[in-house]
Amino acid sequence: MIVSTGVPMHTLSEHEPEYDVEECSNGSKYFIPKVDDELKPKINDRFVSINDVEKMYRTYADNAGFDVRLHAKKTNKNGEIQTRWFVCNREGTPNKRFFYSMAIQSGERRYRNTNIKRCGCNACIKTHLTKDRSGCKIYEFVEAHNHALFNTNDRRFSRKNRQMKYTDFKNVLNSSSYKVGAIRAQRIQTILNGGFEHNRCSEIDFKNFKRDAVACVGKKDVKLLINKLSNRRDIVPDYFFEYKCNDHELGAIFWADEVARINYKEFGDVISFDGMFRTNK
Repeated sequence: MIVSTGVPMHTLSEHEPEYDVEECSNGSKYFIPKVDDELKPKINDRFVSINDVEKMYRTYADNAGFDVRLHAKKTNKNGEIQTRWFVCNREGTPNKRFFYSMAIQSGERRYRNTNIKRCGCNACIKTHLTKDRSGCKIYEFVEAHNHALFNTNDRRFSRKNRQMKYTDFKNVLNSSSYKVGAIRAQRIQTILNGGFEHNRCSEIDFKNFKRDAVACVGKKDVKLLINKLSNRRDIVPDYFFEYKCNDHELGAIFWADEVARINYKEFGDVISFDGMFRTNK
């Protein structure tokens, strides 16, 4: 049995909570989103396809203040999805991994528990194909959450809204070309966006993308450099480039453009320094 407490739930935001708080007889609290009835899923609602159901539920979740995750599905003998569940991102329980820190051997890798945000939330919708297979229908909808929801100011921290976009990827790569790290690139992007309240990605997101980009290059960085300089030699006049390999490893590389040749002609041997030469010992 769930009874309304009638007491507003205090949050970190100065605004009123955008959900109702109800309490069970056992003391457990549940949070009901305040969403227009037009956006709420309804049992027996029909849709053309399961993709339309997912689109509808994600729109509802964006307005309610939670993230959506795909859950169980069942297929028929024809390979069609017969039943599909869409659940709150905090559905399920975290894996409890107890360990004794003194017993960890040197060099042993201990994996972090990535399911810590799951708290057993039962909010979901369940849909299945109609008997005539002309579409799908919602047969169950659980509205209550057992955790607080995002308010309007904090929805930029949700998993969906924190996804990096093309402009963010380009910012990280361009900054890397000028020896600017991922953290500083994120701070620059924050300033350009007008402050932290207008920024959707954190420093960790930028660092993770930089890590993935470096891993993608892997052991092909030398090949990329050779190809780039070779192409420049073909299209730039008076450009010289040569390299030497020792046992399939790049041992030496030399290049000179038109300006470098003029400087050598006038002054002899020339030593040039990059503007960032002090940053790399």
